[in-house]
Amino acid sequence: PVRVRFTDDGERLLIGARDYRIEGDGQLIRLDGRSFKARAVRDGSHWHVFYNGGYRRLALREDLQAPQEAVAGGSLAAPMPGKVIQVMVEAGARVKKGEPLLILEAMKMEHTITAPKDGVVKLINFAAGEQVLEGAELIALE
Repeated sequence: PVRVRFTDDGERLLIGARDYRIEGDGQLIRLDGRSFKARAVRDGSHWHVFYNGGYRRLALREDLQAPQEAVAGGSLAAPMPGKVIQVMVEAGARVKKGEPLLILEAMKMEHTITAPKDGVVKLINFAAGEQVLEGAELIALE
């Protein structure tokens, strides 16, 4: 689960076992007890994070769950943070166990997310090109 807590000195995001803290105006970000300089700007349900000459756009969803809980509940969770490269199904599509549903790029590798069971695609939460956090619900199956 995701917990967001507002404090006098910033905002804290707890995502699974990972602890993110954005302090002040976003100049200092703490991740797993380490601090680094970055610029984080919140825009609705997204964070835009600029660091080391790089950029990431993170989508925050209220329905983030631990991957094991998500699969048991009929949804598929991101096994790690990454970028959705391709969505291969549409909402309402019937899928078979093992059928490829989407491709997630993480750690410079492409990971194919497959259907854990036969079912119908109920909801697709991310489009190609969007960044996802570990545990984010990618697709819900009925």
